[in-house]
Amino acid sequence: MSKGYAVVLGLNHVDPVHYDGWDGALAQPENDARAIYEIASKQGFKSKIILGNKVTRLNVIYSVREAAQELESGDIFFFYYSGHGGQLPDMDGDEEDGMDETWCLYDGELVDDELRLLWSEFKEGVRILVLSDSCHSGTITKASVEEPALENCVKKAMPMEYVRKTYFKNKSFYDNLARELMDKGANEKEVKAGVLLISGCQDEQSSYAFTFDENSAFTTALLQVLEEDPTIHYSLLHEKLVDKLDKRLHGKQKPNLYPTEQCDLAFLEQNFLAI
Repeated sequence: MSKGYAVVLGLNHVDPVHYDGWDGALAQPENDARAIYEIASKQGFKSKIILGNKVTRLNVIYSVREAAQELESGDIFFFYYSGHGGQLPDMDGDEEDGMDETWCLYDGELVDDELRLLWSEFKEGVRILVLSDSCHSGTITKASVEEPALENCVKKAMPMEYVRKTYFKNKSFYDNLARELMDKGANEKEVKAGVLLISGCQDEQSSYAFTFDENSAFTTALLQVLEEDPTIHYSLLHEKLVDKLDKRLHGKQKPNLYPTEQCDLAFLEQNFLAI
């Protein structure tokens, strides 16, 4: 019998010591994570939620590897993140814009190349669903940090000033990490699991949170769609998310649907979090 495993991340701030004075304060991500964790748990997933200063690089990487060890062909891994997106210099030349995309975890950035390496640890036939309510959501989401923020909204991206400051403050750490990933051949590793990403925005856009909303804009739309149709399939879910966010943000934020690696296209027609 197939099983589901969920790891849900949400953090309202990061450690200003690592990020050179920037705390990345947001109001909604931890609310986002609690709402998604509840949904995953009700669907029968073995669910783990990590919030705030517990969203460390070590905890997150360990949690994904734990899932990779447990899941077999036919199982599903659900990985949700709400927080800031960031960027680091691309060391291995796989990014057209010269920047690697990251998630801003509490004590340091998690690089898109690291995620690819983690996916390679999952067995063939495992389904991986990633929902990222952030800017720079993996290698396919390169948001423009120079895009002006909308009125009554907060942009979920590390300001360019701190993209630079954070890198140079921790240069030896990130340079060593990049060399380690290249030595491991992170971008050449075969990924046997099927990975489906639904990110909060397109490459050139940002993800937003309205000041007085309980949840971020993408997650607010997700919760509304699921309330209307809890068993909606992923292709239609994406269409509904695009429609709802277009009405609120007038084209400024369009969710992206991206099946990667060995993703069976039938996965797109499966019901949301169907084990």
